[in-house]
Amino acid sequence: VNGNAGALSPVEIANSLWALGRLRERLCEEGWKEWSAAAVRKTSFFKPEDLARSLWACAVMRAPMQGAPLELVEMLINASARRARVFSARQVTPILWACRRLQQEPSSEFLEAALAIMGRGKETLAIEEVTRAVWGCQGLQQHRHLVEQLLQILAVGAESVEGLGAVLCQSPNPCSARV
Repeated sequence: VNGNAGALSPVEIANSLWALGRLRERLCEEGWKEWSAAAVRKTSFFKPEDLARSLWACAVMRAPMQGAPLELVEMLINASARRARVFSARQVTPILWACRRLQQEPSSEFLEAALAIMGRGKETLAIEEVTRAVWGCQGLQQHRHLVEQLLQILAVGAESVEGLGAVLCQSPNPCSARV
């Protein structure tokens, strides 16, 4: 990016990070600093999709949890919590997945919003999205009561997906989700 990441719009930052993630790029320390600085300055303008894509990209690129990458991930998680009520189920699932992969805990505020969003059942999630959300939830240690409720909702939603119910029941999940 050669020092120009700050000139990009929030959508361009998110799409660029997403593209780097899709290519499985590994950013050097300076690269993380530049992307982090660009994103942090524009946090308030990130839409839910931008937050989900950017956090997913950080997880795929295995952002080191120190310095600029940690600052970026924390900013994305905090911004997601503040705006979680306007997310769709399809935007919640990659955030849950990314949080587990990065070993970061989403806030109770985000999990409560995820419960409300998933509980509405207005969106039909693909099997990949349900399994991604379940996997993400299974790694969370904090706010277990919220995580268990979310897993119950995901299990009920999975009833219509052939074979997925058996996968959920056989998972090493401490919660007793049954389909």
